[in-house]
Amino acid sequence: MNSSAYGRPLLLLLLLGLGACSRSTEKAPPERTDLAPIAGGTFTVAVDSDPGTLNPVLRAGAFAGNVLGLLNEGLARMNSDLEFQPEVARYWSWSDDGLTLTYHLRPDVRWSDGEPFGARDVEATYRLQVDPRIPSPRRSNFDNIVGCTAVDDTTVAFRFAQRGPEMIFNSAFTVLPAHVIDDLDPEDIQRWPINRRPVSNGPFRLVEWVANERLVLERNPYYYGPAPYFDRVVFRIVPESATRLLQLEIGEVDMVESVSQKDVQRLDENPNIQLKRMGPRHLGYLVYNLDNPLLDDARVRNAISFAIDRRAFVDGLLFGYGRLIASPITPIVRWAYHDGLEPHDRDLERSRRLLADAGWVDRDGDGVVEDAEGTPLRFTIKTRTGDPVRENGVLVVRNNLREVGIDARVRMLELSAVLGQVREGDFDVYMGQVSARLSPDLSSSFATGGGFNFGHYSNPEVDRLIALARTQIERDEAARTWKRVQEILYEEQPMTMLYAKDPLVAIRSDIRDATPNFLSPYEDLDRWWRQPSPDSNP
Repeated sequence: MNSSAYGRPLLLLLLLGLGACSRSTEKAPPERTDLAPIAGGTFTVAVDSDPGTLNPVLRAGAFAGNVLGLLNEGLARMNSDLEFQPEVARYWSWSDDGLTLTYHLRPDVRWSDGEPFGARDVEATYRLQVDPRIPSPRRSNFDNIVGCTAVDDTTVAFRFAQRGPEMIFNSAFTVLPAHVIDDLDPEDIQRWPINRRPVSNGPFRLVEWVANERLVLERNPYYYGPAPYFDRVVFRIVPESATRLLQLEIGEVDMVESVSQKDVQRLDENPNIQLKRMGPRHLGYLVYNLDNPLLDDARVRNAISFAIDRRAFVDGLLFGYGRLIASPITPIVRWAYHDGLEPHDRDLERSRRLLADAGWVDRDGDGVVEDAEGTPLRFTIKTRTGDPVRENGVLVVRNNLREVGIDARVRMLELSAVLGQVREGDFDVYMGQVSARLSPDLSSSFATGGGFNFGHYSNPEVDRLIALARTQIERDEAARTWKRVQEILYEEQPMTMLYAKDPLVAIRSDIRDATPNFLSPYEDLDRWWRQPSPDSNP
């Protein structure tokens, strides 16, 4: 489908000022109070893209992380209050100096191939995560861990360089089976069989994966906990949002993970569909490649920020299901989020002044600003296809920038292709959306050399403050430091924040006990079940 043609109806809504209403989206399905949860059947989800890899060491996208959350259980899990609870660890304890964290594991956990799960699996995965040959984007998570030792089969100890607030967060990672990875070459990790045929320890196991078509999960027969109610979970890869919606409405699928806000009213009026809001964890942004000399001046990046009409995103493209933000920390992490930073209002005169201060003026009257040597301020914004917010939003940004003399070109690519180019540094500006960390740690995106620092931003003061905040146990102290980091990023704009999206999940009304939230759209999916139709036998 032609993306620019697809965008015209939404852009017209922006001009008309429609779509800013906010409705109640929680519809309770009809109750059958005489029924307990019923096991059996298949739960089918339509998603927009393939996960690429299910190796937790390599994975980058949110969907891959969500699927891994169904396949695996970690040492601990975070709850909706952002607190940790035991999972495959029964409990944990601390040394007197607070630098050794010891997890005491359940003895009854097994991998989906029947092999026992134990401390050696945790130790082997840690060694892989810190192996310099491995291109792990989360390497900075392990900066404070100096060692991991399997004390015995059910006891594993982490030793830290210094006390910090995220010792559980960074040590409770997804574990890989040592009996599988010990025989594999770390230098060949991109081609490991388990990237596409993972061995898991959670309620489900993967039994089929047809690239860009479907993933099929079924109950893990070796799972130590209660068996999931559904026999199988099927993820259909359906890139077109209209097709996903149609499949939901006619009952071919049970859930659409992210609903376009323009379809909310239509779905809200359908008694066969329930809508659930997940919270503002998805952050939309522009990231700049600072190796490009056209973009290495903070005044230029601020000029771009002041030129953008963010309300077009929130009121138009998100139809009110979102909010303006100025920080790369999600508002969900309330204690560290800097709500004193005001998102830039659109100010074309200020944008033009900043460009002129940086030496960019329209010298020949062609509508495009140039530097003293006559080089035009021209670059390409890349983004992904399949998401109407980004497909239309990048056109909004392009048109906004033209009004201040910036010639922004647009290129849209399939998700895995554009992410590959961004990782390789093959971009000028990238319009992305991230499922933000549920902690304030910005090291992976903004510390020098961070695994997700695709724009190659580097500021010694930011590095110093990030290192300090990662050691501050007292939340008030850490909050002050993280807020100072946010202030510097706000001033320098290595990443221009656009919106915090409040995603909507659409589920067929006969699915009971569905609890999608900001942790995952599939939170506790092993406890979801299908209510029989009223005319079926109980």
